[in-house]
Amino acid sequence: MIWRLGLIDTAYFDAPRIVLIRIPPFRRYVKEKPLKRVLIDTFLLWIVSQLTPNQLRGMLGSTQDMYNTFVEERNLPNIVEELGNDSRLLWVGPRYTEQIILYFHGGGFVVSQPPGGLEFWSLVQKSLAEKGKTIGLAVLNFTLVPDAPFPTQLKQAIAAVQHLIDSGVKPENLQLVGDSAGGALIHGILSHMLHPLEKTPKLELSGPLGGALMISPWTRAVNEENVLFANDGHGDFLNARTIIRWGALVVHGVPESIIPYLEGNNTPERWLDGVDRLVKRIMITGGAAETLRFEIEKYAGIVEKHHKDVTLVVQANGIHNDLYLDQFAGIKNLGNLTPLILDWMDKGVAKTA
Repeated sequence: MIWRLGLIDTAYFDAPRIVLIRIPPFRRYVKEKPLKRVLIDTFLLWIVSQLTPNQLRGMLGSTQDMYNTFVEERNLPNIVEELGNDSRLLWVGPRYTEQIILYFHGGGFVVSQPPGGLEFWSLVQKSLAEKGKTIGLAVLNFTLVPDAPFPTQLKQAIAAVQHLIDSGVKPENLQLVGDSAGGALIHGILSHMLHPLEKTPKLELSGPLGGALMISPWTRAVNEENVLFANDGHGDFLNARTIIRWGALVVHGVPESIIPYLEGNNTPERWLDGVDRLVKRIMITGGAAETLRFEIEKYAGIVEKHHKDVTLVVQANGIHNDLYLDQFAGIKNLGNLTPLILDWMDKGVAKTA
């Protein structure tokens, strides 16, 4: 990937300046990370903080552009399944539908999928295959804000789940996974099943979904009472100011009645009552150095009130989407969070004949 190489090269080229300016506020984080990760994370902090979402989209390319490059580099088939309404499923590997990972990517609804996301979920798919568990991997390519306002993205996610169910996928064989805004989409899907959105088809399943995994979920978009600054400045490339800036773009014009489908921590009491009937297992992860850490922990606490099988993992020295960045940087050591996710996924996926 040209942009990926350019990002790494620039990070190294600018290393002395970046290190002098940015590293002192989070020395503990720096001591625990490989140099390559520190440089990439620091450079990401700079570009995410300085560039507009449109500029970032220009740098990264579209989600489909990134998918096209990914499958071409690995000699995988390019399988695009149009869903209508400007959304589509991008299949990584063959279109296998007995068991499926449906991946909702992050990017704050304003930027394409994050670096390392496809690499990470391809790693999960390969790990399961090595244990005799074949599973399909599909990425939802949804419309970004401001090209379409929220809840367009949620309606596209709901339609994707319904499409797979209508195609014959059993709910228990469907694993919903997402990072950041993708985690918010999973919250939104569960919310819709409990409180159907107006003018949106109901999502009624014959049984509970197999699992829901939210990595660094975006559970707070609006900075009420300065909560987003509570864990800011510890090395996360996604700082409070960026979250607030992107959040303002997403919530602009969104009716108050829709906010509970977007912000997991801005819901009425007992909003998630009954979620235990909708999905068998839930895993939520965050990082100790992540700006959203306390909001992620708060959301997990809300979910735990309504579901007995909730796993919360806060990664030591982890930042937003930390394990994706290891994949992006080409770091072979899986760290301490990735093995936990691999184990969690393994326990929820059946062996195939």
